[in-house]
Amino acid sequence: MKHILMAGYPLQEVAPMVFVTNEESTVQLFRLFSPGATDNFYTTSTTEVNSALQNGYATFEPTTFIYPTQICGSVPFYRLFSATGLDNFYTTSESERIGFLSQGYTDVEITGYVLPLEPTQCD
Repeated sequence: MKHILMAGYPLQEVAPMVFVTNEESTVQLFRLFSPGATDNFYTTSTTEVNSALQNGYATFEPTTFIYPTQICGSVPFYRLFSATGLDNFYTTSESERIGFLSQGYTDVEITGYVLPLEPTQCD
């Protein structure tokens, strides 16, 4: 972590919890990266993976798994996109999502559902 901060990368919010094994009711979350666009791309769609690979993205390991639909205690994993910056942005924060929308990003989809670091009670 220290080397990352020393290289000038800012520390951002800690990511939500995902699974490292295929648990009941989860789907694979693929991570791809475009060196040309310096863009990370996350998707559960094999069609989107194949398209991204044809456009210069490369897959990253390890694979993780998320819920395709909301379950008790899970939160949306939002995907936004900036056409001017050619940047995919992901967040579980509604306020951060709204902030990026006000900066010209557009909503693309809810990629899936993840568990927050601080679990909530289910009804």
